[in-house]
Order: sequence, then structure tokens, then C-alpha cells
Amino acid sequence: MNLKKGDVVVYKTNEDVDLTVRKIEGEKVSCLRFDKNTLKQEIYSIGELSLSPYQEANITIAIDDEVQLKSGGPMMKVIKVDSSEVVCVWKDDKTNFKETFNDYELKEYKSIYNGLF
Repeated sequence: MNLKKGDVVVYKTNEDVDLTVRKIEGEKVSCLRFDKNTLKQEIYSIGELSLSPYQEANITIAIDDEVQLKSGGPMMKVIKVDSSEVVCVWKDDKTNFKETFNDYELKEYKSIYNGLF
């Protein structure tokens, strides 16, 4: 399998969870995913992963855009763009979060309500 940064993959023993590839070093793959509103970074071997059929194209990102991790998660607001690094904020009921992502890890946020109202 030929993985690249930003690909959406699944862990072969739990194909219900999409992961976004952050970094590849030899046989080790660093992946991001959200567990509810909490960002998790996990490391897998290439052999434990398979490519998801749901791939997202890279996008151009600007301040105030609404984005989410390519593998899903909460809506995040872009507050800073510096070259390929994107600083995003999001919140749950009680906590505000802030994290820096690579632009290739993000996609445009699409609400399930788009077009309904």
C-alpha cells in the first residue's frame, strides 16, 4: 500500500473508525482521529492499516474557514494560517480547544443541515 500524508485510513481490526495520516516514518504511521471532541494521535504499522475509499482532496484554507479533520470530527474555526500550518479552535459543552494542523489533514466542514434550512 502506498500511503501519503493526509490519506484517510482505517485500522484493519476496527474499520468503523477513520484515521487521518499525519506522518510516515518507515513502517510507522502517525494518525489523527477524534474521539468525540478529543483529538487523539496514535501510531500504527503500515500493515495494520488499509486505505479508506473515502478520500478528500486538499483544499485552500483561509482564516475564518470552517474545517474538520479529513477523517471527521467537530467543526473547527481557522484562526491562523502560516504556510502549511493551520491553527484551529473548537469547543464542546465546557471546554475550548486549540490545535495546530497541517493543511493536508483538513477538509471543508459540511454540516449535515446544509441545504435543509
